[in-house]
Amino acid sequence: MQTKKTTIISGVPRTSVMVAALRTLNTNSFIKEQLEKDEKLDAHLLPYYENIYKKENFVSKTKLSVYDPYACFFSSTEDSKTIILNSLDKIAESCPKVFETQMFKDHLIDSGLPEDLTVDGMINIIKDCSPLKAWSLVSFNNFNNHMALRTKFIDDYVLSNIDKYQQFVILGAGLDTRALRMPFSNSTTVWEIDFPETFEYKETILKEAVKIIPPISQARNVHTPGNLIGNNEWISKLEESGFNKNKPTLWILEGLLMYFSNEDIEILMNQISSISPTNSTMLIMTMSEEYNETSKVHTLFTSPLIDEFKSSTINPEQYLIKCGFTKEIKTFDEHDIEKLYLSPQSTDSFGLTSD
Repeated sequence: MQTKKTTIISGVPRTSVMVAALRTLNTNSFIKEQLEKDEKLDAHLLPYYENIYKKENFVSKTKLSVYDPYACFFSSTEDSKTIILNSLDKIAESCPKVFETQMFKDHLIDSGLPEDLTVDGMINIIKDCSPLKAWSLVSFNNFNNHMALRTKFIDDYVLSNIDKYQQFVILGAGLDTRALRMPFSNSTTVWEIDFPETFEYKETILKEAVKIIPPISQARNVHTPGNLIGNNEWISKLEESGFNKNKPTLWILEGLLMYFSNEDIEILMNQISSISPTNSTMLIMTMSEEYNETSKVHTLFTSPLIDEFKSSTINPEQYLIKCGFTKEIKTFDEHDIEKLYLSPQSTDSFGLTSD
């Protein structure tokens, strides 16, 4: 699949392609698990199986799997592979010691590659394989697990509240496809806000993808290009497209706030609060200070992005309290979410929210 070059390959927008790649590998894991359990797939999974999985069944080694049938279309482009190659170049330049760590050597062995493979050797291999295979070679298990947990957690929270709200807003939506793959009713609108270049990439690819994988959602899906930092133009665009500030809304901020300074986070949260009536809910994801300090050696994905992280916190609830979302705040770190899904006593999950 070819797309014209856009700035999707640089800056923060490229992170959405990385997320899509991890979700693709995890979706393949989901299909593999279904086949191993039943040897027969449900009818709604067959289009993905026939058109995607049978052609490239690369999987992630995760303890938990999720299903996002559209992620593969975003991560199977040449733009997608360019992001990997650029990331490898950046790591080789800024933190070459990563390639000498035992963690990286173990990853090479786990991927079926020589332990002594050099970065140049890795680049040559990536150049010669498909984008999805390339992602399977550079995706570390710890980050695969992280992505599976966060996706499952948010998916389940949305599902548990899908009939409670008619307005959902995803800030920094990237290549999120919940507006297509979740069972929203036709009385629901899902707004997505992100950079214009992200939507250009997304809309071009989805135009063909939905012909192969029909959406199960009946919601109205509104793409709202804009910058969430420095102005409130995005609010005007929301209202112009039918957003009603008097209706309770579920706000989703996944993988966004770490790219904002604390000052910008406070401004954004107050903007959201200003158009959120009682019974609205905000679900946010933040990065811990510990993770920020160690991310250079955690994964190939975060290393090239470290300079773009602007905030981290051990008290995410303070963001909510400061902007007036003070009712029923719940916080979960990744270990808490692991317990929810991976312990023998796993129960339904709820996000970090405040009404």
